[in-house]
Amino acid sequence: MSRYRFVLLRQCGWRAGLLLLFAIYASSDAPANGSGVADDVDLTYEYEEIWDYVPNVEGCKCKIPAYTVEMKARHTQVLLALPWVQPTASADERGVLGRSHGWPAGKKLEYDGKTFEPDVPPQDIFGYQITNPDAEGPKMHVVLASGNHPHEHMGCWVLEGMVNFLAGGDPRAKALRDKAVFFVYPMVNPDGRVFHLHGVPRYTYARFAGSPELYAAGVANHNRVWNTAGRFRSIDVVTAAMKKDTGGRADYAWDFHGGCPHDPGDWRATAEGMNSDYAVALRARSLPTCRPRTMGIGPGRLRHWVMQEEGLSVPASFTHEPSMHYDRELAAEAGKTLALAFYDVLGPPPPPPVAVMPPEPTSAWDFDGDAAPRFGEVAGTATKAAWSTDVPPAYDGKRSFDNATGRHVDLDANLTSTDALTVSVWAKGPPADSNRYIVGQWWSGAPNQRSWAIVAREGRFQVWLSSDGTWDSGKRVVYKSAKSDVWDDTWRHLAFTYEGGGSGTLRVFLGGVELTRGNLLREHVASVPSLYRSEGVVRVGARAHGADRNPLDYFDGLTVGLALWDAVLSPDQIFWLSQNGMAAISEGNR
Repeated sequence: MSRYRFVLLRQCGWRAGLLLLFAIYASSDAPANGSGVADDVDLTYEYEEIWDYVPNVEGCKCKIPAYTVEMKARHTQVLLALPWVQPTASADERGVLGRSHGWPAGKKLEYDGKTFEPDVPPQDIFGYQITNPDAEGPKMHVVLASGNHPHEHMGCWVLEGMVNFLAGGDPRAKALRDKAVFFVYPMVNPDGRVFHLHGVPRYTYARFAGSPELYAAGVANHNRVWNTAGRFRSIDVVTAAMKKDTGGRADYAWDFHGGCPHDPGDWRATAEGMNSDYAVALRARSLPTCRPRTMGIGPGRLRHWVMQEEGLSVPASFTHEPSMHYDRELAAEAGKTLALAFYDVLGPPPPPPVAVMPPEPTSAWDFDGDAAPRFGEVAGTATKAAWSTDVPPAYDGKRSFDNATGRHVDLDANLTSTDALTVSVWAKGPPADSNRYIVGQWWSGAPNQRSWAIVAREGRFQVWLSSDGTWDSGKRVVYKSAKSDVWDDTWRHLAFTYEGGGSGTLRVFLGGVELTRGNLLREHVASVPSLYRSEGVVRVGARAHGADRNPLDYFDGLTVGLALWDAVLSPDQIFWLSQNGMAAISEGNR
């Protein structure tokens, strides 16, 4: 078996700081499991209790080693030796995203009536990702960052505890690597950390902000300027990397702070974040000596930036402010707890689906060269129709509807129930930044009769529901798939089922497989006890707007095999549809 062991050795002298030395012991033994991970991988540190190496902060009783930029660099390089840890897309082979600003040589620092000559050369800024590169299927995207505030060493240690668990041999960590990508930015303000440890005495400017660039700009807090593009090199490097590495979208984010002066500690999110599946799982696990805290976020914070459209559009972002009483072991335990809450969200793999033929649809259309129905006595009208021989295997020999600009199909479906609905459709198209409507009873504008829609946006597909015909955030449910390459000019089977009653139950399917928890994102959670019974037609390829039902937001792709049920199909029936289309339903149900 392979073993990885790190040893932290004390170095004499304050300016020498801490030096992390590591040794990797490897044998030729084959891994004990198919994921290529040795069961006894150990990424924890052996270290001496050298509390005096933490610069004292007034009122702080923390007893935890300082976390230096040297330690961060060594830890990153050892992790990158593992096959399931890779540099992010923005980084070089060493995981380096770029260099910080540093403190110009020979430039003096005037602070508090004193003069200093800091020695802070430009520092490497790192980024790496933890995931199983061979695992297929949708993956949740999680962003992890620490080191905003130079004196908050605790956050770096908690993140390291989380990373060591995620990169280790625990079966739950292996399962997480199959289902998620963790983008790690282990120290986003390295100048501040060097400044804090070696630049100027304690209790001064370096204690809190500690970045030469911020000091020169007269800014006092590194965690309040994440919306200042073009002003601070380290922040520009990290924000650009995050956007490139994640593809511009992530599902969750953690900004690790902590320690002084928090007693007790807390972990923070907005009210929406506290209602997320992950927050529910974390509360159930009870983060060590750390209470949940609902709070808003102001512009400029990293946690705010990642939630904005110009950031990563993260639905739920969190900040960890652990208790000042954490020691090294408790910090590692906290990091492991944070990781295990993600495991709880993703859950064990679902059983493989079984194909079960569904009953005949209430209404259905093949779009085999016209808008005539396949099932149900309903009307169909195609506007500027164009048909393509490009079809998925389930529709071999038929044709699909080409949903280019100016083309759409209006269908009078026999939908009567507001408490049960299943929609199944095949679609193929390119990525689109703005909303592109595949199919729906979504009549906006003057009539305001929105009911349901399947929409393409940002490389994903979304399911929209409304209980009263409006688009008010308090009266709708929006689900979107976490898979970021749905629209890649490949045929995809899309489906959802809705069952009314209570708050309503929406289940969404991609390729015949239900998207649950970790690979399904809830953007808005609201009560939809029943769907709005719209008088609008079912429109394919666009949405209806205004009293004249003008078509808008065309889907620039192909559509085939639309089927609607006034009933809730089972996951096994949805899977059958993804494999067979509607071709054999009529014969099989006679």
